[in-house]
Amino acid sequence: MDHAVPLAEAWDSGGSQWTRQRRVEYANYLHDDRHLVAVSQRSNRQKSDQDVTTWIVPDNPSQRCRYLSDQVAIKLAWELTVDPAEQAAMRRIGAECPDTDVTVNPVPWLNAGVPTTPLAVLRRAGVVGRPLQC
Repeated sequence: MDHAVPLAEAWDSGGSQWTRQRRVEYANYLHDDRHLVAVSQRSNRQKSDQDVTTWIVPDNPSQRCRYLSDQVAIKLAWELTVDPAEQAAMRRIGAECPDTDVTVNPVPWLNAGVPTTPLAVLRRAGVVGRPLQC
């Protein structure tokens, strides 16, 4: 199993300020199928704790769009931030994905989330890439 947004990336994106309980909840969250993903051992090792600046699904545009959409949705749901390098990578990849939707499944105890929004709208609004807050 692999966290779509790796634990180390979550830590660097605001998770370091979480309580121990919230970190445990993030690590074991099963209420969104995109959060924990079944992957090969090889893929898990390749991705490790990298974010979109250094790892993206290679050679498959539709998978890149899905991966980016999942990253944005999880970061929004967990109220995580993105740094300037992530912002640039998300915008670059997002330019390839004008028809991709971002569906945020709110984490119930955070009261976070937004309705399904096309990635292009989020990009134009500047939401993709800056600190993400609901």
